[in-house]
Amino acid sequence: MYCWGNSANGELGLGGTEAQIFSLPFLNKHFQNVRVQDISCGYNHTVAILDNGQAVSFGANEYGQLGQNVSEKKPGIVKTLAELRCVKMAACGARHTLFLTTNSQVYACGDNSMGQLGLGDREPRNKPRLLPRLQQDNIIQVTCGKFHSLALTQDSVVFAWGCNEQGQLGTDSIDKSCVCPNPVVTLLSLFIAQINSGANHSFALTSSGSLFSWGRNTFGQLGLGDTTDRRLPTLIESIQNKFVVSVDGGEEHSLVLTQEGSVFSFGCGVYGQLGHDSKANQLTPKQIFDLMGSVVIQIACGRMHTLVAKLVPPTIYAFGLGINGQLGTTIKLDSVTIPVAVSKDSHIQDPAYQIVADRFREKSHRIYAGGDQSFMSVFPSGGGHMLDMRTRYYWMPDMLSCGHFTSLLDSMKSRSKQSDIAASTRLILKVFSQPSLLSGSFLTAQPYRTGFLEEDTLPGLDIENLKSLLTHDYFKTDRNLIALLCESVCNLLTSLRFPLAHPETLRVFLIIPCLLSLKDCDLINRVLPVYLDKFLSLGEQYIRILGIWYNLIHPSFFHHFVNLVVHSISLIIENRSTDETLLKRVTDSMRVLQYSNFINYRSIIPYQTFYIRNLPKYVDLYDAYDRYQKNNYLFSFCNYPFILDEVSKTSLLKISNLFQMKQEMSNVHKLQMANSDILFNDKIQYFTLAVSRKNLIPDTLDNLTQGHIKYLIRKPLIVQFNNEMGQDDGGLKKEYFMILVKEIMSPSFGMLKADDESNLLWFHGFTFETPEFFRLLGIICGLAIYNDVIVDLPFPLALYKKLLGKKVDILDLIELHPSLGNSMKSILEFDGNDFEETFCLTFEITQEHFGEFVKINLIEDGDKQPVTIQNRGLFVDKYIDYVFNKSVDIQFNAFEEGFYFVCQSPITKMFHPNELRLVMCGTPEYDFAELESHTTYANGYYKEHPTIVMFWQTLNSFSDELKRKFLSFLSGSDRVPISGLSSLKFKIQQMGYGYERLPIAHTCYNILALPPYTDKTVMRTKLLQAINFSEGFLLV
Repeated sequence: MYCWGNSANGELGLGGTEAQIFSLPFLNKHFQNVRVQDISCGYNHTVAILDNGQAVSFGANEYGQLGQNVSEKKPGIVKTLAELRCVKMAACGARHTLFLTTNSQVYACGDNSMGQLGLGDREPRNKPRLLPRLQQDNIIQVTCGKFHSLALTQDSVVFAWGCNEQGQLGTDSIDKSCVCPNPVVTLLSLFIAQINSGANHSFALTSSGSLFSWGRNTFGQLGLGDTTDRRLPTLIESIQNKFVVSVDGGEEHSLVLTQEGSVFSFGCGVYGQLGHDSKANQLTPKQIFDLMGSVVIQIACGRMHTLVAKLVPPTIYAFGLGINGQLGTTIKLDSVTIPVAVSKDSHIQDPAYQIVADRFREKSHRIYAGGDQSFMSVFPSGGGHMLDMRTRYYWMPDMLSCGHFTSLLDSMKSRSKQSDIAASTRLILKVFSQPSLLSGSFLTAQPYRTGFLEEDTLPGLDIENLKSLLTHDYFKTDRNLIALLCESVCNLLTSLRFPLAHPETLRVFLIIPCLLSLKDCDLINRVLPVYLDKFLSLGEQYIRILGIWYNLIHPSFFHHFVNLVVHSISLIIENRSTDETLLKRVTDSMRVLQYSNFINYRSIIPYQTFYIRNLPKYVDLYDAYDRYQKNNYLFSFCNYPFILDEVSKTSLLKISNLFQMKQEMSNVHKLQMANSDILFNDKIQYFTLAVSRKNLIPDTLDNLTQGHIKYLIRKPLIVQFNNEMGQDDGGLKKEYFMILVKEIMSPSFGMLKADDESNLLWFHGFTFETPEFFRLLGIICGLAIYNDVIVDLPFPLALYKKLLGKKVDILDLIELHPSLGNSMKSILEFDGNDFEETFCLTFEITQEHFGEFVKINLIEDGDKQPVTIQNRGLFVDKYIDYVFNKSVDIQFNAFEEGFYFVCQSPITKMFHPNELRLVMCGTPEYDFAELESHTTYANGYYKEHPTIVMFWQTLNSFSDELKRKFLSFLSGSDRVPISGLSSLKFKIQQMGYGYERLPIAHTCYNILALPPYTDKTVMRTKLLQAINFSEGFLLV
């Protein structure tokens, strides 16, 4: 062991030498034949721990801090602990000492004026005394400040005691001191890997490299950007993503070491102890410039000086106060503001320097700094290894890794010794009952690589292996373990304190849903309500971080989490529970889903994952909409549109439209009641559209351009064909829109243009029609939806995206114009070196305009701007923007205005684009088995009736085209509603006429009047005749 600095009190342990200051490293011969395991320095005393478990102390002893009766200038064994031979660590304060044994017991001696010994009183001790308060806590590290002490348990609990005048104990207590160890509550949910302290300030470092500081901050030694003391642990955010692995503190300055080997310093710089070539104070961590490019592996803070050790070439640097020789230089300077190297290359020809350099080559050393003294321990040649503090943590891995967990479960499954099973169970339950242990378990190899507050940082969990572990076969057989896990996890969640001290604790919110993937009803029913309640307590900042994690890990985890919540809600709804606790759980679950839906803004999982299916079966949607409409803070599922599937939303849209229609009819009725001279007429409660079949479009436009149309448009629609006797109970509307759509799609109409490949319609960019015509087209589409009529206008999905304010993309271009879209895709995917030669493009495109070709610049001077591999993305975006936006802005804006002139229901905006398309156009996918299973019968017919059996056999033998015609004959449309064929409520009733008659369809009510045919050939012939000549009302 080598030492240098002040030895006035014997703190270098050199014995009775006359010299009091040693400015060069000096070999301490008292340690030549022993191996020093650890050294701790106080202000004027030192303790060395030998590899045989003995503690040796030397230096000042006025308060008994050496654990001996007399002061010793040469090393003396602490006799009280000598017989134990199990001391593994010591920590020295200004005038007190803590000893930590291999069996996790803490002993203390020395000054106790502030209760820093933790013995429950303020009496000094000249012999080490056991701390009874910590006997059961498995202490793994101790550290001392000037007059306070800290201890870290194997369960990651930090205890503090002693002086608290500047808040160095990390509690919100205003007491100036505490004589017994108490936990630092703020840190309970964090997995603390290391603790350390300065004179009056303290540090806690998590396993992921997040550093907390608290206590005195007069010179910025807490690194928080100010000089305000902190009574509670506070995250040093400025180095959050630097991956700190070690920290140390001096009197008023602090040092941190990162995984990359960089050193940051902050606090008091009056003697240059920060190493910044300045004596200025530093309020936030600042990297030491002169050490940049070097890989530092050790740091040590003395009272007002600093030591660091570099890996290659092995070098010790020192800076700060040097008046007592503590820097190890030949010249005793008052201060040194930059790192000064002590190495073989030194200009000093003292043999001690050569020894230092040689010892470095042995790669067996550790540096220490105290009041005004410095040490370097050296293992005997060939023994030990260079200590790299970047990989050293004081804690032992009692928490679970994925491999450890697997081994435990495998051994438990193999029915090993009962005592082993009990021990394994205790460990598992212990980890799952404490937030700090669970958040520190199942980590990746480098958990400190987690930045937490950045957009691209992972949670540091080995979550892929974790999920498979939690589906281990053992969980399926041991019901007792499941029950105990329930209790442990609930206790863990209940113990969480909000706001959380740090995002690291959020790991438990990823781990617990994996546990629930066991799909055990007891576990889900007991844990999930508590989990959801705590989830809602996180706050938006932490939920946003969870969202970042869910966006980065595999989608299956987020999918599973959402499924858990949705499934839980579904079970409560299906049971129609009225229990207030369960109803609160539904409300909480909905709020969690609301946050989850926000997390899903990047579409991590399909939006359908959030849907609660079959909601109309169990929930009164009329009441739900009424609550939503009144907006009186009552719970309504309508407030959470993301959980409503397409069927629920369609039902709600119909309800909303019906509410509006009834309101309009009520207004008319009130007007009639208020004006007695107005003749009461039921017809004025409706919007009657009188048209002729020959002039369908002109008549429609005439009706829709009436000056008072805004007073009519939202009344229930009735269609009256001129010179026809049919009464519109719904069937005429269906036929009207079906015929109207065919005429609108005619090329002679000129407003819309069909793509030759996709056959989809889009607005004509070059048209002579005025915007009013496109507005009327929007009104027609809106009227169809408002009156619950399907119209087969084959618009692309892009139309519905634009109506709902969604962005169009290249997939929409591929759908509308397949060749053009795929060409754009090939431009984006091209990976050759000759892009410009291959495509020869500029930002100018050519469009056909009534047989002529027009050139259009996508950007300013586009004809002069070549498309390159660097700007091809911009080119494709501009092309898409032109096709769907710029070229049809006037037309679409007019259409949109007309559409929402009718469809003013807030429910409309709840649909996704593809769902809104299905609402308007239906689907061409038929499931006649569904139709058959939901058909009812009347007037003598029943499911097994011979005519009915023959009818279904005949219908099922039809081609798809004939089935489509039958559907049109039956319902007035050949498209299937979004809710399926079952929603048609198809009824077959027996017709009491002769066999020669044709079947008659009452399209208003989806009723088929079917004669009682007895011959299958007759049945087929009559059905074909009916469905092929079904336009008009001649057959009814």
